[in-house]
Amino acid sequence: MDTGHRLTIREVDPADVDALKAAASAAGRSLNAYLRAVLHDHARTARNRRLLAALDHDHGEQALPADLDAAAEVRALRDERDAVDDQRAGTRA
Repeated sequence: MDTGHRLTIREVDPADVDALKAAASAAGRSLNAYLRAVLHDHARTARNRRLLAALDHDHGEQALPADLDAAAEVRALRDERDAVDDQRAGTRA
């Protein structure tokens, strides 16, 4: 079973550690689980950016509008999904 790699980060500002612990707690996760998710999301975003750049390069022109803010688009879709979920939860309560 692959348990992944270990990662040690030194000299982290104590205030940053406190903020991360608070965010993890608010998300109902351990600090370790929270940070793994943050790192995974960051790595996935970087992979997606490389993929989009490769698509642009392969097509010889920009495959997507230059002013497209993919993060904002995803955020809007997630907000919309969350609002629907909240509305459904409210009707069940």
